Amino acid sequence: MCVWAILSLLAPQALQRGLKTFPRSVWPARILLVVCALWSAWLIHITPMGTLASYKKFMLGFTPIGAWLIYKHLDELLAPRALGGVLIFVAAPLLDGLRDWDLAWRLISTVTVYIMVIKGMTLVLFPYMFRKSVEFWDARPGLWKMMPFVALIYAVIQFFAAYKCL
Repeated sequence: MCVWAILSLLAPQALQRGLKTFPRSVWPARILLVVCALWSAWLIHITPMGTLASYKKFMLGFTPIGAWLIYKHLDELLAPRALGGVLIFVAAPLLDGLRDWDLAWRLISTVTVYIMVIKGMTLVLFPYMFRKSVEFWDARPGLWKMMPFVALIYAVIQFFAAYKCL
């Protein structure tokens, strides 16, 4: 969030152009898809499967095949889909890190993580929503100029919450 806020303060036109071209970008889509495939393979490897443990090697083998099939047949708006997958995968380690925090302050970060998960699921299922949200912000330059400050204020609140919980 801080990186987005700083980029939107320093180079707002470049960030807007990048956000407009991102849904159809090939290389970011490929990189994010590889990240998602590696992360899912790692999760399959470390997760106790119980009665399905004998199928773990087959699941690991099908991970690159599934990634290739996704790349081949879901290439339309693949970058927002893969970004949504990364947002979903990032939630588990963040929530694990929040487990030991004081309850009152960790709710701020927990709500943020669950919003990320909802955004991730939305992007995986409806990748055109990324383009629609960029169009929404692009049509309102006043909101676009205000959002970096709101994001920085929220980041300061997050850092304060993290400091209070340590």
